[in-house]
Amino acid sequence: MSTINIICLSYDGTIREVPINSELSVSTFNKNNLTGKNKFIFGESELERECDYDYNDKFVTIFASLKGNENISNKHELPPPIDNNTYYGDIFALYHENEKLINMSKDQYKDFYETAFGGFEDLDNDSNEDDDDDNDNSDLDGFIVNDSDAETSDYHTSDDENYTDGEDDSADDTEDDSDTDDTDQLLEQYDVYKHYVDSMRKSGKSATKSIQDKLKYLYDELKKRNIL
Repeated sequence: MSTINIICLSYDGTIREVPINSELSVSTFNKNNLTGKNKFIFGESELERECDYDYNDKFVTIFASLKGNENISNKHELPPPIDNNTYYGDIFALYHENEKLINMSKDQYKDFYETAFGGFEDLDNDSNEDDDDDNDNSDLDGFIVNDSDAETSDYHTSDDENYTDGEDDSADDTEDDSDTDDTDQLLEQYDVYKHYVDSMRKSGKSATKSIQDKLKYLYDELKKRNIL
């Protein structure tokens, strides 16, 4: 039997590589697939497919248990949009393409982790400032966005400002670059949060209120900028 490594985020905060049958499917992964000499700590519920992240044109999928005792609550911080969720026992990260498992090392996981967090830190404060305004409309069950809205390859920014001949526009160019970077970050966040909320809906679940609020904030911001 050929094996590849998946990542186990142990509840105590350590990270380890775990061998698993390379022929297994991501869509049917469960705790029964984890055999051998390794010992695992599981929560009281089944391992749920919590989030799929785009990474290097492939995917990293997080499996975790939503129920358990406080003494086995997992200490790992996960990237948005599941960064505020509490999980129990060990968490598993599977790297795959078209649901086919790919070997993942601890170094690769760390690179994925840093990549997944990129662009989120700078905008957290802006999101919090708008929370009060968004609370009345935070229920996204009726918040429908076409799949095409999540595409980032076709968006453009408008350049409506005209400059008088002879004026030094270097400062304005710097501001434009900054605005573009900020918009790119908003789009990255929007894609991740929308993908997560859509995945939850398809599985018959609802995203938490904080995630719904965050998605609405991102959507509103991008609409203001005529991106969506």
